[in-house]
Amino acid sequence: MGPHLQISCIPHVPHTPESVRIKGFEQQRKGRLRVRGKSVAMFGWLADIQDGMSLAMLMSQIIKRVLLGLIAAGLAAFAGNAYYQTQPSQMIARLLKLDRAPPSMTNAVCESWGVTDVLSTCSFEVDPEEFATLLTGWPFNENAASGGSHSYLGGPRVGREFPVATEYSVSPDEFEHGGRVSIIANDERSLVQLDYYEE
Repeated sequence: MGPHLQISCIPHVPHTPESVRIKGFEQQRKGRLRVRGKSVAMFGWLADIQDGMSLAMLMSQIIKRVLLGLIAAGLAAFAGNAYYQTQPSQMIARLLKLDRAPPSMTNAVCESWGVTDVLSTCSFEVDPEEFATLLTGWPFNENAASGGSHSYLGGPRVGREFPVATEYSVSPDEFEHGGRVSIIANDERSLVQLDYYEE
């Protein structure tokens, strides 16, 4: 037999010149730098967004606190109004600067309808003999009047309507921004309506 020839199959590995490898490395490195540069820019953009979000969150918190304050003030006013409407005799005594309401006062009902000003209207019945006690808290001026109690002073229609015969009114000096306290009554002075207005 003849000599055997052994042929080895060695895979061909393409030769990459050093310059090509270096160039490719530089391109890859530059690419990474560009990516890193974009990343840095992106992080700065995110920081700006975070600052904007922080400002937006701060404004949102301020708005929420203001709204909560307004709601709390509204609830307090509503609670006070509800209390006095359930205790109309106490409210009438306070508005007329009396220690207490006349014992004969009945069918008393009050409605406060002011927002920025104090506006209250009360209607009640009283023994004519105790009517004069209603006039002791303020220095009222007496004037003849006519018309219906529900339309005479322009306030809400509260209580039983009656024909007005007399008006007692005063514009107190202690109301710094103006105001008026008025009492109207029928001829017998048994049906009364109180209108209180203070700016």
